[in-house]
Amino acid sequence: MAARVQKAEPLTIGADLVKARGLPGRFSITRDVLQAVAQVRVTGARLVWDRDRNWRPGVHVDGEAVRVSGDPMAGCPVLGYGVAAVDHGESPIPVDFTAAFTDADLSTLVGSGFFSRRADVDLSALVGAVLDVPCTAAVVEESVGEESAKVSVQKVDFDGPEVNGLATLVAVRVPAEGPGDA
Repeated sequence: MAARVQKAEPLTIGADLVKARGLPGRFSITRDVLQAVAQVRVTGARLVWDRDRNWRPGVHVDGEAVRVSGDPMAGCPVLGYGVAAVDHGESPIPVDFTAAFTDADLSTLVGSGFFSRRADVDLSALVGAVLDVPCTAAVVEESVGEESAKVSVQKVDFDGPEVNGLATLVAVRVPAEGPGDA
């Protein structure tokens, strides 16, 4: 069976049970937590970093998961019943998490002067961007016999994920040194 994309629908267990009574076959619900990738539309971002401490900078992201798909790199290419992704369209899942820069992105930031005391960091290009963020997803599979199957994602969790390409959306400005700035 080829993987497919499904539009998110509210989970209506009571209605499905009533409907299932009149249909031949078995009704089943399966709940699982799987490795996934969430497409997150960023609604707000702020730098999480203290110049006076030696720790890895990150970005706190507020946003909404608009699509959740299986993570083939983690051995979970589908979320269930051949469904590769669930689109959340008009009812995205609200999320907030702190994203870490990959080593390559951090190297890019260092090259642009990020760690300079005079650097100004602008995250405005992040707002509105859609990021692919690794996560775990609470997935519910419902089926009535062989014909009717629905997959829904109830929740996504992030654990300090590294986000590829995050540095491309961060502008670092270091003003030129003028007389007496040494």
